[in-house]
Amino acid sequence: MSIRLMLFDLDGVILSERCYWDAAALTIAYFADRAGITKQVYADVPDIERIDEYGQVADLRRAFLPDELLYAMRARSINSNWDRAYAGLMLLLATMPVDLQTFAPLALGLLERSTNMGQGLLQELAAMDDMVESMKRLWPGENMLQVVTNRFQQYFLGDPTSLSPIFREGLIQYETSLDAPERVAAVLQGWKEADMVLGIGTGRPRDEALRPLARLQLLSYFDRARIRTIDDVMVEEARLGMQKNSLSKPHPFTYRSASIGYQPQEVCVIGDSPADLYAARAAGFQFIGVGQPESFRNDSSYARAFVPSVLQISL
Repeated sequence: MSIRLMLFDLDGVILSERCYWDAAALTIAYFADRAGITKQVYADVPDIERIDEYGQVADLRRAFLPDELLYAMRARSINSNWDRAYAGLMLLLATMPVDLQTFAPLALGLLERSTNMGQGLLQELAAMDDMVESMKRLWPGENMLQVVTNRFQQYFLGDPTSLSPIFREGLIQYETSLDAPERVAAVLQGWKEADMVLGIGTGRPRDEALRPLARLQLLSYFDRARIRTIDDVMVEEARLGMQKNSLSKPHPFTYRSASIGYQPQEVCVIGDSPADLYAARAAGFQFIGVGQPESFRNDSSYARAFVPSVLQISL
């Protein structure tokens, strides 16, 4: 049976995830500063509130969320950038590195010793006694994950009270597609002309998914009825009385709920992470990976193909 419905993850597939990663790093840096860690370990990093050049944001990410740590989180199904910010902060507090060069190796070693993935790994990090106590002293009575999420959103969506012109408008204004928008549009148009229905399954909130797609003139190629975001996941979890994030990827709900009316063999998921592959496999859908097979751990054999870019997909 031929493919009739293509469901795309957004970050790392259609959109660049750089701005989200930068917001996560800024969030870690903010709380590290409040905890007194920055002055001990990262003395040369810029004052967050005074940043007026995007290059300084990139410097902060190299310090607080280096690529090797970011990719290790993704390989362990920590997919939400809110969760990455939280996990990064927990790892920083757990390792208390003595200098910039030691953080990533210490954090990676801690991750490698864990047998948990996804939400289980986050719970493990949050349960470490020394971290819990330090966070309780700094933010008594607060849900730390929610506090981290709120700060992340200020950096990404904008905070009119910020002293930084970049953060007043938010990093979302800098979002780009991975490939030139006109080239992505041409490929999407070609699939639509071939009677393919295009949908989205993303861990982003709906507004954060639709706004950049509309600005890049890519939104019109997708069927609005086939777009699922973290907002849909949260509504369904509340309806069923389930724990938060229990239906997030790698659970198949995001993609499965966007495919109602299609046979599993007619659906193909295009994603860039193990969580996308696991979700597609659990739903019985076909899967195309964007990236190298080794990025998908030991499960790459399930994929129909791997491509460096959506521009190279051949069905």
